[in-house]
Amino acid sequence: MTSRVIFGGVPGMVPADIKKMQQYILEESPEADFHFYGENVLSREELLEVARGASVLVSWDQPMDEDLYEALDLKAYCAASIGFDAANIKAASKNGVYVANAPDYCTNEVASHALAFILALYRRFYSAVDYVKAGHWDLSPMEATKRFENSTVGIVTFLTGLMLNF
Repeated sequence: MTSRVIFGGVPGMVPADIKKMQQYILEESPEADFHFYGENVLSREELLEVARGASVLVSWDQPMDEDLYEALDLKAYCAASIGFDAANIKAASKNGVYVANAPDYCTNEVASHALAFILALYRRFYSAVDYVKAGHWDLSPMEATKRFENSTVGIVTFLTGLMLNF
């Protein structure tokens, strides 16, 4: 029996990413009927139309509720991200729908952003940007900034279940 897998509601998808997702799905389930419905989250009516007959919904942020789960015959909602709030686990469980996520999605990028923000704050980058935009070019906003040399930086993360919170 062929499972219909629909994928969408993930902003910024490019054809190569969509193809990669399709390949992942088909490696696991070669008989799957894969359908990309677009990068935008759908309205309730649109989702009901697109997801009819689907066994699996893969999305970053497609919101679900009890009525949607009851109207569809999904077996699983797979969050294409660390977070899975949109899946509505309580409603999914009530309707026998499994919920999964990608617990290691973008962890390197999140860590890189955290370090970039630490450096930006430490160097008073935001104050300097406003100062320069106002037409000032001297370094007075930077005078109180210490050198970063010999500094220690730490990033503390908390692992709760399958969600990584920064």
